[in-house]
Amino acid sequence: MDADRPPRETANEKLGVAVRTLREEKGISQVELARLMTERGWPWHQSTVYRVESGKQTVGFSEALDLAGVLRTSLDRFTWGSAEANESDFVYAARARLVRQYEVVAEAVCRMLAEEKIAGRTIERHKDSEWKRVQAALDDLIATAEEYHVDAAIEEGARRYEERTEGEDSDDDDGQDEEGQPGIVDQQ
Repeated sequence: MDADRPPRETANEKLGVAVRTLREEKGISQVELARLMTERGWPWHQSTVYRVESGKQTVGFSEALDLAGVLRTSLDRFTWGSAEANESDFVYAARARLVRQYEVVAEAVCRMLAEEKIAGRTIERHKDSEWKRVQAALDDLIATAEEYHVDAAIEEGARRYEERTEGEDSDDDDGQDEEGQPGIVDQQ
C-alpha cells in the first residue's frame, strides 16, 4: 500500500459516516434515530447508532432500506466515500443556500407588493382630503411610491451586488472568500 494514500474505507465505515452526517444535518439525536428505527421494527438503541456510525456494526439490506427512509435519502448515499460525501455536501449546501435566498426574496416581493397595494389604497382614500398636512403627507407618499417599488428594489439589489463584488474573479467563486469564510452569497 502507498504510504501517501489513506487506507480505503470499508463499506461499514462509509455507511457510518453517511448516517452520522445525515443525522446531524437533520438535527436528529442518536437516541431519536434509535427510536425511529425501533418504530420500524428494528430493536435499535443509542449504542446501536453509535456502533453503526463508527463502522463497527453491519447493517442488513432491509435495515438499510428503513434507515434510508428515516433519513430521507437513497441507499446509494450510504456507499459514498468521505471525500465524495464532503464534496457532494458542499454542492448540496450551495443549492440549499440558493433555495433559501429565493424564498427570502419571494417573501420580500410578496410583502412589497402588498405594501404597494396598501399605499395605492391610501392615496385613493385620502386624495380629496381638506387638510393641508394630509395633502403634504399624501404628496410625500406618492413621490415615495414612484421611487420605491418592486422593480426599483430588484435593480437596487443588483447594483449593490455589483458594487460589492466588483473586481472579484467570478470564474472561481465558490461562495467563500480567501480565508474560506462565507462570501456575500451567505450574508443575510
